[in-house]
Amino acid sequence: MTQRRISSIPVPGAAECLRQLAAAGWLRLDPQALAAATGADPEFVAVPSMAVRTEALDIGRASADHIASWLHRLLVSAPLAGATSSSRLVAIHLLAHSDVLHWAEASAEELLLLLGSADSAEVESAVAGLHRMWWLNGPPVFADGRVRVVLGAGAAPFAPVQPPVHAAATPLFPASQVRVRAAALVEDRGPQLAHWVAEYRAAHRHGPTWRELRNAHFPHRDPERMEPEHHEAVRLLLETGWLSGLGRRHGLRPGWRHRESGAVVS
Repeated sequence: MTQRRISSIPVPGAAECLRQLAAAGWLRLDPQALAAATGADPEFVAVPSMAVRTEALDIGRASADHIASWLHRLLVSAPLAGATSSSRLVAIHLLAHSDVLHWAEASAEELLLLLGSADSAEVESAVAGLHRMWWLNGPPVFADGRVRVVLGAGAAPFAPVQPPVHAAATPLFPASQVRVRAAALVEDRGPQLAHWVAEYRAAHRHGPTWRELRNAHFPHRDPERMEPEHHEAVRLLLETGWLSGLGRRHGLRPGWRHRESGAVVS
């Protein structure tokens, strides 16, 4: 993410929203590093609940573009275009959790976390704002720490049109001997390897290739050929937050766990 990308987010005060989400623990990011980020050297932002996982979220570029388009059309639609940031965030959450009958329900705790607030009155104000602008069909119902609403005509076009499909999550990398060998290569070595990548970036002004990292730290038979467990070892470091920069040439860099450990990242 870069400052230019932030300025293109169709939410008033997007940079401040990101800082509030970071302060609330909803995102992991360094605001100072983000302010200095450029297209050639972007800052990577992690969502904690997805940062450490045994199963990868792999939705694909086409799906990601579809979601981005859906969000943009939603945020610029009337009347959300003139709504407060809090009402917009609540609207997105309720839509994402609505059913085919246009009912939506969320806990106050979820919405407080979403808004980065400890004041339940802010949740009630955001939902009431959606009701006043006819984005909801009828007044919201608050009971037992939850809010239940019916989406109005303005929200209905963005709601699900068919029952959601709850498929069993499929690990991106199935358990195998390759993964076992890869895990053995990086076990308890995340801090060391992330520090080496940080020093490499400081010396070269870009990240190492996966092969350079492998050649420096993992036993191998051919310095030019990456073996399956070597690819998997680097991916494990990315999955567990010790490294970041997947998908960019020479983009390998220390991840959020390295930053939270107190080490200085270049």
